[in-house]
Amino acid sequence: MLGAPLTAASIIALNSPGLLGYVSLTRTTETARIGVLHDRAHAAAAELPAACVRALEELEPPVAAGRA
Repeated sequence: MLGAPLTAASIIALNSPGLLGYVSLTRTTETARIGVLHDRAHAAAAELPAACVRALEELEPPVAAGRA
């Protein structure tokens, strides 16, 4: 990614009728990138970006007091 050597890549297909999207993950030694492709016609598609952000925020360790 942008010149960094790729260490891993995955595509996770959402196995459902009509294959409404997929999730991809690429990783370098210092960066992980998640991509989500979805069909906007799906009823819950508008909720997907915010759901991804919330899930990532849950993975972040809490920031110590006085540090930002």
